[in-house]
Amino acid sequence: MLLLNQVMKRKQLVAYIISLFIFQEIFFRLIFPIPEVSNFDRVKYMELMNHFVEADYSRNQTWHWQSSLDTAVVFDHNMNLYGFRDKDWNLQKPSGKKRILFIGDSFVEGVMAADDEQITDYFKYKDINNQYDVLNIGIAGIGLNVHLQLSADVIPMLKPDIAVLCLYANDMGKSAP
Repeated sequence: MLLLNQVMKRKQLVAYIISLFIFQEIFFRLIFPIPEVSNFDRVKYMELMNHFVEADYSRNQTWHWQSSLDTAVVFDHNMNLYGFRDKDWNLQKPSGKKRILFIGDSFVEGVMAADDEQITDYFKYKDINNQYDVLNIGIAGIGLNVHLQLSADVIPMLKPDIAVLCLYANDMGKSAP
């Protein structure tokens, strides 16, 4: 009988440890979600434009912007799982919706704009029937070569119905073509 009690206690201990590991896994996945594509992050594209990026990733961060020349307001930019200023994305497009992908620099990212005042948010606001899944792939300070590399990487991955590349004069390079 004593042996049977010891076996039962060991089984209970093993069951407790397994339950604890399962709980921890679920808890940490909720607190620290893992992106569907582990090697896709905005930092990769920032490295193409400057060689001093020290971070390995920029996911789930909040960046603060302020320009004392323009305003005294500090803008918080909340980044998603891939380091872009948008909601978290799923690779699978929501059923019944068309996916629109906005690619660009600081205008698309919405530098020094509130979280609900970006170009993509205005488009979502105008979508009164909720027909579109609108994604913001803006990165401040990138040029045409990085736009093209980002487009080549992200379009096959996210499979948008429409891709909008927003360019500004400074995206064309420093010399005339």
